[in-house]
Amino acid sequence: MLDIIGLNTSSLQDTELAGSSSGTRDRLSNWLTRTLKATISSWRVVVGFHPLVACEEDEEQSVAKLINEPLHQKFVKFGVNVYLSQQGCLSYALQDSVAYISYLGLTKQKFLSDSANERYQARKEMTNGFLLHRLNSLEMVTYFVTSAGEIVNKIVVRQRGREIM
Repeated sequence: MLDIIGLNTSSLQDTELAGSSSGTRDRLSNWLTRTLKATISSWRVVVGFHPLVACEEDEEQSVAKLINEPLHQKFVKFGVNVYLSQQGCLSYALQDSVAYISYLGLTKQKFLSDSANERYQARKEMTNGFLLHRLNSLEMVTYFVTSAGEIVNKIVVRQRGREIM
């Protein structure tokens, strides 16, 4: 019913920054293609270190923009339902039936004064917690639960092709 595939996106980031299109990135891409072709489950979740969606700020809202279009196209081609990453600017974005979920957690902003020049700096503290997933044939629900047991975020992803059932 469910396949969870771990993807070392730090290798992708390193090779893209270096401008290399061969070697590690090609091996990783070929491995991912073989792995996704072999899956027969109805739910496919890929977990990576880095977010694949960035935010573009305009005057009214944040707009999600894909960072790695070739990887996204591979997800669409092989029916990946969810890409789950460590952090990102949005907790959830849906693009071409692939849900991008970022583990944001809860953040508290504190402002610190730099007494030398009276600048203020924002520091964010992450609240401890975990992700809890509930899965059935029609939907996957992801909850962010604090260490105190409080559910503070809920994301529902519907199975592709079954949105209206």
